[in-house]
Amino acid sequence: MDLEESLWTSLQLLGFADRLSESRKENRTSGFPEEFGPYMFRRGNGTALDEVLHFLLEKVYGVDVLKRELRNCWPPADGRQRTVWKRMAKKFLESLGSRGLLPQKLVCSAASLLQTASGTRLLELLCHLADHALRTVHTQMFPADNSVPAQLTHVLQKLTKNRQEIRTGREPSLPEPLLSPLIDASKSRTSDSEELFLRVCENSTSSHEAWKAVANSLTSTYRDLLAKNSALEQALDRLPEREQAPAFSEEVRAVMEPRLYDPRAGTVI
Repeated sequence: MDLEESLWTSLQLLGFADRLSESRKENRTSGFPEEFGPYMFRRGNGTALDEVLHFLLEKVYGVDVLKRELRNCWPPADGRQRTVWKRMAKKFLESLGSRGLLPQKLVCSAASLLQTASGTRLLELLCHLADHALRTVHTQMFPADNSVPAQLTHVLQKLTKNRQEIRTGREPSLPEPLLSPLIDASKSRTSDSEELFLRVCENSTSSHEAWKAVANSLTSTYRDLLAKNSALEQALDRLPEREQAPAFSEEVRAVMEPRLYDPRAGTVI
């Protein structure tokens, strides 16, 4: 699946079609077929970019937060408000990039991408943002599926920041209190994995012993049958051979032999 189809599929999963209906009612967009679709960013399309970007940021940060932060520039009514909106959108993207949620190389060129509103790099940025929005919505709807404990989120963010500091040549510092929950969680996961491994080994051993007992029983039965068969063959070999049947007497042979009837003489030949 290419970037265009991937982005459009993610938008549909997030409910972008309902957003377009609301936008058309508010006269923010001129129409669905002309400005929106899988190939909407093959040429400059500022209207589509504004709607898509605002929609994705709303899924990531929440409706209330975005409404409060963009109360003076969304929806943009003139050039000044549009400039403020793009500046605020760039700020949100930079915030996500600083936390390692978006590629830094794309975030650095966000300003130019928001101006051109087209191209492959813009699609890459929006695809990454859409993926993060999908994960955010999924976590909110199904908190039980989140394998990372909530208290470790801050720790993971700190670790990401430390990796960035190492790349830039600065000395990273991770306080000991932040490492403690991470170590405890690692120990807990290791213990769970060890218990699971032991249970699997125990079940495998029990199954092996059961099959071994069945195999021994079958082997013993087979050997008993072979012994009985051998004994029967030996007994059969010891039996005397059958005697020759006695020859029939002349009287019996005469009775058994076929005879012909002579119709002229009226006697049996």
